[in-house]
Amino acid sequence: MFDIMQGVSINLFVKTNQKKKGELGKLYQYDLQGKRSFKYDFLKEKTVKNIEWNNLQNVEPNLFFANKDFEGAESYDKGFKIDELFLKFISGIQTGRDKLFIDDNKDILLKRMKFLLEQDVDSKFINEFNIKDSSSYNLIDRIKSANFNEDKLRIIEYKPFEKKFIYYDEKLLKRSFSSVLANYFKDNYGLSLMRTQVNTVNFQTIFLNKSLTDINFYGFQSYNFPLYLYQERTAFDERERIPNFNPKILAEIEAKLGMKCVDDENFGKENFSKENFGKENFGKENFGKENFGKENFSKENFGKENFGKVLNFAEVENTPEVENTPEAKNASKAESKKTNFSPLHLLDYIYAVLHSPKYRETYKEFLKIDFPRVPFPQKETFWDLVQLGSEIRKLHLLEEISNKDLQTKYPIAGNNVVAKPTFVTTENFSKENFGKVSNFAEVKNAPEVENLTGKVFINETQYFDNVPETAWNFYIGGYQPAQKWLKDRKERELSYEDILHYQKIIYALTKTDELMKKIDDICFTEV
Repeated sequence: MFDIMQGVSINLFVKTNQKKKGELGKLYQYDLQGKRSFKYDFLKEKTVKNIEWNNLQNVEPNLFFANKDFEGAESYDKGFKIDELFLKFISGIQTGRDKLFIDDNKDILLKRMKFLLEQDVDSKFINEFNIKDSSSYNLIDRIKSANFNEDKLRIIEYKPFEKKFIYYDEKLLKRSFSSVLANYFKDNYGLSLMRTQVNTVNFQTIFLNKSLTDINFYGFQSYNFPLYLYQERTAFDERERIPNFNPKILAEIEAKLGMKCVDDENFGKENFSKENFGKENFGKENFGKENFGKENFSKENFGKENFGKVLNFAEVENTPEVENTPEAKNASKAESKKTNFSPLHLLDYIYAVLHSPKYRETYKEFLKIDFPRVPFPQKETFWDLVQLGSEIRKLHLLEEISNKDLQTKYPIAGNNVVAKPTFVTTENFSKENFGKVSNFAEVKNAPEVENLTGKVFINETQYFDNVPETAWNFYIGGYQPAQKWLKDRKERELSYEDILHYQKIIYALTKTDELMKKIDDICFTEV
């Protein structure tokens, strides 16, 4: 008996001299769970011969030491593997010293890097940021050979819905993986996945990014699959970028759809026109409604008398265009869809399938052990799934979320300092309990109500109101973003931008849950 909660494996090996050459040994297993007295009684009464052993099947290639439900293997194996469709993929960045090279504030980070690379650092700085070598990371020599360059500042998607700044210098970082991740220095999308499931019961490790990602994006080793690979133009190939797809698998997809995959050079810019060519943030995909007119918007210009007027910015959408009317654009898109699809369309299709609750449940055992397989698309359902995948993609990138879409409120003034984030269902909230956060945390047995909403208290008096419980409990990987985002800001003051960002996270998670159910209404596989 062991005084620990962690499961313990006791192994007995028996050599019979009866096994044929190359034959695998037989595996028998028994789980003994319960209180100590029960285990003592079991061991007193049983022997190796009279225990009712479970016969474990050795199924290649994984050879699990446990019985698995592999029903549906034939159907699952008909799909294409993500790591076979994408030609290049890589682990996320491993800085070796996150506290040194990553920060929420770009000015603080640049100041720190300038001091590190141009000054003689003192012992306090050395201790605070762990400036020393390790067995696999010669940091000191790297610092000596590097020069400060403000252009090394990049955005990194550190966790789902969590962007930070990184000083991305290949000479300094432990593992920069720039051969693949440098493709995010220009317009791109990517999938963030884990090879196997860790710290999660079902498949939930799927998210999109447009920037660099961290190796521990989901808390454990995470991999990144860029949609496009950028290249130097040549006389033989004038393309600046190519889809990061295996030509053989792509050809199979094209054949099943009866369409060709064509890269639109104006990818992601539905409002593209000559007048706007070259404007850095132009295009719906990269410029959400809430940012319309943002060049002239700042906290300094945001007075009480203007509160709420920002919503009007998002309403300026329908400026007439001479040869680029919405009707003309939609007609052109519809015509194009008859013969072509883009790499982004295929990414959206994959994103929709991997957000199907039915698909996750049906193939949960397979999705735990390797990168996922995705069924080849069917022409009848392809565009419906592309549409739903596109909507989830934009939600997860917090694109096209207008202030007027936000239903979550933040009604009470205060110091905005996060203490202990706590969710309280609306039906358990009363004036008598107002401010007693410690009591709210004890309310666990509220009856299940569809679309139940509540308040998320950040301290004793301030809260986000009208937060759906589905959003509060929603998982991406091993994280619940609505909870983790606040917990990571404990004892910090939330800014205006922070409050708005959190409201968008709640909106995105709520809508994602709704769209996932719609995906299951579409029959896209044999399940």
